[in-house]
Amino acid sequence: MPVNLGREVKRLLCYSSGAMRGVYYAGVMTALDEAGIKFSDIAGVSVGSTAAVWHAAGQIHEVFDAWEALCSYSLSPHPLFNTSRSRNLDWLITNVSLPFLDMDRLKASNIRVHIAASRIFSPLNMLKGKVFERRYFRFQGDFQAHELVDAIRASCYMPFINGIFSSKRIDGVRYLDGGLTGRIPVDCVDTAVFDEVWIAAASPNGVRELFNMGLNTQGDTEFIFIVPSIALPTARGEIDLEKFKAGFQLGLEDTGAIIKTREQGTG
Repeated sequence: MPVNLGREVKRLLCYSSGAMRGVYYAGVMTALDEAGIKFSDIAGVSVGSTAAVWHAAGQIHEVFDAWEALCSYSLSPHPLFNTSRSRNLDWLITNVSLPFLDMDRLKASNIRVHIAASRIFSPLNMLKGKVFERRYFRFQGDFQAHELVDAIRASCYMPFINGIFSSKRIDGVRYLDGGLTGRIPVDCVDTAVFDEVWIAAASPNGVRELFNMGLNTQGDTEFIFIVPSIALPTARGEIDLEKFKAGFQLGLEDTGAIIKTREQGTG
């Protein structure tokens, strides 16, 4: 189905997990923005949560600056091994990446943002076989900046590398990385209310997971999948500027190719 910018199309965009491979999403959002494709809702999980808020804030051309800033550091395997230039993931997100986010621009946006995290059940529930539960934090219009920061940190709070038994607490509830309860946040709302659902996944594993869970793509809603056409050069925990640039470019080209195909009516 070709992209029709002449009529109002209700769209949802989902950014998947992917750790440092999430630089791919910077290229994805750039191509979508250049094509004038708009979304009423954007959802993100793990690193995809940062992509979601930057995209919703309209900071398309500043996103790579945040990725570039990470290149002054390496990723520490645990807070105990932190040094001045080697930091654990939560520290990097809080102190290096998120300061690039313009909260005022995000609050002024009319896009609804959905951030997925994994709630940790109590020990009693764990004995019953319940370990994690999907939880969404939603933001639109006015909100407290610290609430958004907490939600993103929870969504990105990978186990072990941020502390063996550590977790992100919000209002007394413990959370870990949202990817533990699903790599793609397509369950944030009822997809049937959208004309199009765009899914950007830095790894095809996330898309396979969706279909294994029974994603129904046979209704009136059209699903568009953006996945790397070749393997991303960046490992999940690798910080490397040249590889970041290559990942960005791949996201830009892959998304551009999909948009071009749709415009030609051959998709």
